[in-house]
Amino acid sequence: IITDPRLTLDEWNHVAVTFDGVSFIVYVNGEVVFATEEFADRTPVARGEYDLSIGYIDNYFEGNIDEVRIYNRALAANEIVNELIDGAISTNLLTGKFVRETAVSGGLILPNGFVMLSDGKMLVSEKIGRIQLFEPDGVIRSTFLDITDIVNESNDRGMLGFVVDPNYDVNRHIYVAYTYDPPEVQNGSGYAGPNGLGARVSRISRFTANQNGTFVDPASEFVLIGKNSTYANIGTPDKKPGLTEPHSCGELDAPVQDCIPADEDSHTIGDLEFGLDGMLYCSTGDGGSYGRV
Repeated sequence: IITDPRLTLDEWNHVAVTFDGVSFIVYVNGEVVFATEEFADRTPVARGEYDLSIGYIDNYFEGNIDEVRIYNRALAANEIVNELIDGAISTNLLTGKFVRETAVSGGLILPNGFVMLSDGKMLVSEKIGRIQLFEPDGVIRSTFLDITDIVNESNDRGMLGFVVDPNYDVNRHIYVAYTYDPPEVQNGSGYAGPNGLGARVSRISRFTANQNGTFVDPASEFVLIGKNSTYANIGTPDKKPGLTEPHSCGELDAPVQDCIPADEDSHTIGDLEFGLDGMLYCSTGDGGSYGRV
């Protein structure tokens, strides 16, 4: 189903779809924008393990989605206007409960995490492999850490995990998880070059800021997991491996220890969090393709 452009950019839009067994109707902000009976007498069924999906592998919705509701019957037009529009996206819904403020504005490329420091400053991480330091008023003070030269940020890859040490005010330690572009790829091109789509490996590392907490020297990196995530242990750095080709970090019967594979541009390294027990918890994908796993 394709409608004319109806959504207003940079504003919340309410979208509703109903199907009563005969009429398939699409509403945007309470107004009918599409209707057809070509699906009459059809019954929606689940496909595979997924009962519902929003977007598609090659057609993602590039925006924010909130307040998703699913009903076991087709709502009437007046119900959509009265209940969904007035109830779900009315700004009065948050009155007296929340205040929306802009903490930072501009100067960021694909921000994916932030940490508030004890002095009121904020560290904001970027997928490309950079962390920016913001003053309490939201103004960028400086680039805190820049490892963009060793982070492969193609597609779903990048520096996806970031957390500060619970004792940061004393030890100045921060931790990041990222897909690694080793030095050997810097002179390559295409799949084999920087940010290439060829097979790679990942790392989880600790960095140490200066005593004033204003800058992190990339040379302070201490690799916690992935000491063997090196070029030598990448299976096919110039392409995505086929099922019978060498895989990064060894094969199932002879895995390379302390190595994190990232053979595809999805299912790569993940998040970092400190638990209440003081331990650092890490997540990672299987390094395989979303289309073949």
